[in-house]
Amino acid sequence: LPIWPHPMMAAMNRLAPLIAGITAVLVGFAAFSLWQLRRAGRDLAASEEMARRAADEDKLTRLPNHAKVLELLDLALAERAMDEVTTFALIEVDGMDDVTAHHGVLGSDELIVAAAGRLEESLPPQAVCGRIAADEFAVIFTAVGEIDAEAVLRAAIEALARPYWVDTVVRLSAHCGFAQAPGHGATRGEL
Repeated sequence: LPIWPHPMMAAMNRLAPLIAGITAVLVGFAAFSLWQLRRAGRDLAASEEMARRAADEDKLTRLPNHAKVLELLDLALAERAMDEVTTFALIEVDGMDDVTAHHGVLGSDELIVAAAGRLEESLPPQAVCGRIAADEFAVIFTAVGEIDAEAVLRAAIEALARPYWVDTVVRLSAHCGFAQAPGHGATRGEL
């Protein structure tokens, strides 16, 4: 047996591989933990975005939902300049119960999605369209001076009235009403 002049050095030399192994395991665990934390952060951000969208969007049409429409109306009224007119309209699609009875819920949903798309396409670019009930949409738009809101909304209703294809040709009709700020009121409650 060799005699070691430094017994502590001999013990350290025997423990060195064990210390190196423990260090490697700890470094690996730290790297894995950081990777997991980053992944959890990305997942959390994604789920927060989904929750935000779920709170503001109609699931079927991806349009603003009832609560978001009211928030957007309040914002439009608050930001309206003195020479601007804000129009708030409600459009109700007629006959959706008959469509559901003949084509089922999926057919009815498909038709509502198509109607929402047509409605958005037919409105001016600055208009906001939202779904506030099963067969009811809301429209908000602000324009400088006099705007012929009736003509804008009539064009939207005519777009909704064009035939749709849902296993067969389906025709819809709709009716609407609107109020304007400042002529009919200045707040959401007045409109």
